[in-house]
Amino acid sequence: MTAKKESDFLKKYALIKPGVFDMTHLYADLAEYEEKPRHYSGRRNQMRVTMGQIIRRQYFVVRKAGFGVSSVTWLCYDKKAKDFVVLKILRNHEQDEQELKILKDIAEMDSEESQHFVKYLAHFQLKRIHTCIVFEPLGCTLRTAMNRQWSFAWPVVKKLLNHMLKALSLLNFDLNILHGDIKPENILVKCSKRSFFLETLNVVRAGYKGPGMNAACSSMMDIASGSKNYYKRIVGQCPAPEGGTIDNDDGQNFVRLLLHESTLFKLCDVGNAQEYGECQHNVATYEYRTPENVFRLPLTDSADIWSLAMTSIEALTGEGVIPYKEDDNENLLQGIVNLLGNYDKDIFTSPGYYYDVQPSTAKGSTPEENIAIHLRENKIDDTTIAAAVPIFAPMLIYDRRVRYNAKKMLRLFDI
Repeated sequence: MTAKKESDFLKKYALIKPGVFDMTHLYADLAEYEEKPRHYSGRRNQMRVTMGQIIRRQYFVVRKAGFGVSSVTWLCYDKKAKDFVVLKILRNHEQDEQELKILKDIAEMDSEESQHFVKYLAHFQLKRIHTCIVFEPLGCTLRTAMNRQWSFAWPVVKKLLNHMLKALSLLNFDLNILHGDIKPENILVKCSKRSFFLETLNVVRAGYKGPGMNAACSSMMDIASGSKNYYKRIVGQCPAPEGGTIDNDDGQNFVRLLLHESTLFKLCDVGNAQEYGECQHNVATYEYRTPENVFRLPLTDSADIWSLAMTSIEALTGEGVIPYKEDDNENLLQGIVNLLGNYDKDIFTSPGYYYDVQPSTAKGSTPEENIAIHLRENKIDDTTIAAAVPIFAPMLIYDRRVRYNAKKMLRLFDI
C-alpha cells in the first residue's frame, strides 16, 4: 500500500472513537514489561511469531497479548470463524495434559460458575514441538486495570470477589483442583467485541510496530509481508458502538464499565493447578503465597482463598500487601506476621523448617483489627473498612483447616 493510500485510510478511520462499553489500551503494560529476547533461543524456547503472520492458514496474528514463564499469547483474527481469538503458544516441548483436561472439563460445563473462566476453544501442535491453545478473547488483566486505575472502590472489589469465588467454587469443589496461582495477572476482564477492532486500529495507527506489540526478539521488525491490507480489512468491519461514543476513555468511565452487568472477571491460567494434599514448595507467586506452603504442609482449597484475599486487598488499596524480597520465604512470613499479628506455632508443625521470624509489628490485638489498621493506613474510608474486614478476615485465617473456602464465603456473605 502506498503512503498516500495509507494516509487516506487513517483519515477515513480517524473519527472512530471508543464506545461507552468499549475497553481501550488492553495490553498497555506490554509497552514497559515484556518477555526477554533470549527466551526465543535455547532448548526450551518460545516460538517466534510475527505480527501479520497467518498460523495454520486460519489465525491472522494482530499483536502480542501477553506472556508468562511458559508461554506467549497473541491476539488473532480467525479467518474462518470471522472473529477474534487468543492463541497461547507454549514453549518448546512444554505440554501440560492436566491443564488441557481442566480447560476441556470447564468448557463442557454450562453453569454460572463456568462463565468466570476464560473459555477454551481448541488446541493443536505447531512445528510438532509447540502446543497452541485457542481461547476466547478477553480484555486487560486485573494487573493492567490496577496500573491504569491504581486502586478500586469497594463495589468493584466486591464484584471481583463474587466472580472469583464462583470460579473457585467450581474448580475447588466440582473438579477438586487447587488453582495454585491466584494473582492480578491471572484474572482477566471481559470486554466488548468492538474493543478488539479498536485494538487492531491502534496497531495500524502505530505504523504496525511499537513497544510490546511484537515478539521481544523482533520488536521493531517489519510485520509479515503483504499483511497490512488484511489489518485494514479487519478494521473495516468495525461495528458501530453501543450506547454512543466517548471522547476520552477516562478512569471514571472505566470504573462504570467494570461495574456494568455485562462485564465479567474471569480466571485464567490453570497451568499450576494441582490436587489437594500435595506438599509442593513455593506454590503461587511470592506475594500471594500461603504461610502453610512456606512450611511445605499439604495444601487445601483454602490456599486459593488466601491468595484471592491478598489480591483483593491490593486492588482496594493500590499497594501490594507483602513487600517483595527475592522470593525469600522468611521475609514473606515476616510480612504476613506484620500484617495479621503473631501466629500459634503449633499450626505450622513441620520438621526441618524453621524461620527466624521476629514478633509482629502490627498494632492491633486481633487479625481483624490489624486488617482494619492496614486499610486505614492506605487511606480507605471507615465505611469501606466496616464492609471489607468481615470478608477478608476469614479468608486470612492462619490455620488452613479453619480458613473459609469458596462455598462457605458465598453462603455466609452478601458478596
